[in-house]
Amino acid sequence: MSSRSWCVLVVLTLGAALPLQAQQTAAELLRQIDSLAPLVEEAARAADAARLERVEQRRASIATRVQLDTIAVRGITLVTPRQDAAAARALFEEVWDQEFGGLESRSLSQRTFTFQTSTYDIEEIEVDGVREQIVAARWHSSAEVKNRIRAAMARAISAELGEVGLGRWVAGDPFTEREPAEVYRELVLAGSQAVRRCLGGAIDACSDALGLGSRADIVSTWYTPVERRDRVLAWAGYDPVRGRFNAPGRWTIESRRAVERCAGLETEDACDGFIDPAYTSWAPLAPHIRETVVARALEMGGLTAWTRLLQDPEMAPGDALAYAAGAPLEELLEAWREWVVAGRPDVHAGLAGSGALALLWILIFAALASRSTRWRFN
Repeated sequence: MSSRSWCVLVVLTLGAALPLQAQQTAAELLRQIDSLAPLVEEAARAADAARLERVEQRRASIATRVQLDTIAVRGITLVTPRQDAAAARALFEEVWDQEFGGLESRSLSQRTFTFQTSTYDIEEIEVDGVREQIVAARWHSSAEVKNRIRAAMARAISAELGEVGLGRWVAGDPFTEREPAEVYRELVLAGSQAVRRCLGGAIDACSDALGLGSRADIVSTWYTPVERRDRVLAWAGYDPVRGRFNAPGRWTIESRRAVERCAGLETEDACDGFIDPAYTSWAPLAPHIRETVVARALEMGGLTAWTRLLQDPEMAPGDALAYAAGAPLEELLEAWREWVVAGRPDVHAGLAGSGALALLWILIFAALASRSTRWRFN
């Protein structure tokens, strides 16, 4: 509903409840609104025109100081100062060929990439539409610059996830590779019986922990009653020791009592009313962990996996992942679990070095002590 429609509705509602003289005043007010509407529209057009003019002025100013080139690199539109054009082309081609070669992405054509080397001053290169800006200081290594380019490409490609159902399950960039050891640590600390079963080899538990399951008792499958209590109290900002909320103003008397009953775990399901499985944030494993599952699906599915992943916007996340991977979901999750467990740190790592260092210090102190008077022998 437009702003004028809201104004008319308010005026009519008030007018119905007012006496005749007041209603005449309301009618005059409505006429004034009608007379102002063209002025508002004209002002909006003028503001848009002024904005476009400022963009063109800044673009012309940059073009005067710095000659810009617009080049196409593997289907990407790239705007860069002429002096940086050759380096930019080589870097973008290398990153694309190494990381995204063969991948088809519509969103790349909807963005314009800008690239510039800079020591201190950064030019704001104006472009039409969405811009992905990469600035490389002259002291940055080639690897660091390529990482920035890769991240910008990944952001642009990942934007397509927002157009399909899978985008509600995974929130971010599945092209950013994560260390399996980092993921393993997060799983160990997740505080979920489903995650523990997953690490133990139960693939159905992996599906549940990732929020891919749809069973009726999913909440009790995710967490034990104590784990559910801990999740709810952390979400509610309630300190059970002091018996107080971090933000008491957001709670009614009834909801406070419900949280307190949850804190006391009066019944096994005392906390269940707060957990809504429809919100993926309640699932044991966070969206950035789910991104690693998408990464495994793309790895298994080959060059056309990304296209298959986005092919049907209505497809459920589990089905989309299996279709992209070209394998049953259980097989994909097994490969993902093996990748995670492969990052498990060696609990005995470094002990040999520590023991040798301790022995070395013992020998040093023994040598020093033997030089004292009480250790000398005639």
